[in-house]
Amino acid sequence: SAIAEISCWQETSTMLESARFTQQLVLFAPKAVSVHSHVQSLLSTLSSRQPTLRLLAVSTLRHLIEKDPASVIVEKIEDNLFFMLDEETDSEYVNKKKK
Repeated sequence: SAIAEISCWQETSTMLESARFTQQLVLFAPKAVSVHSHVQSLLSTLSSRQPTLRLLAVSTLRHLIEKDPASVIVEKIEDNLFFMLDEETDSEYVNKKKK
């Protein structure tokens, strides 16, 4: 799939575009890719060194949760999200992520 191909690149700009592409799919074509695939793709970016990438991943996860909460609950991502908040050093991003 396009997400898998884009996600295999480790360059920051490519990862950012991949996360943006994922967000667009979530917003405008939610059935194009499974929730599981979206979640796995986004979870890998939560530990990125790039604050913008982390924030985009959290924002996209929020959109997924708003659109299909039952499917996201099945993924059991709570521990990942709490770990991410514990590890975050930028208080501005922590406040945005808690919303």
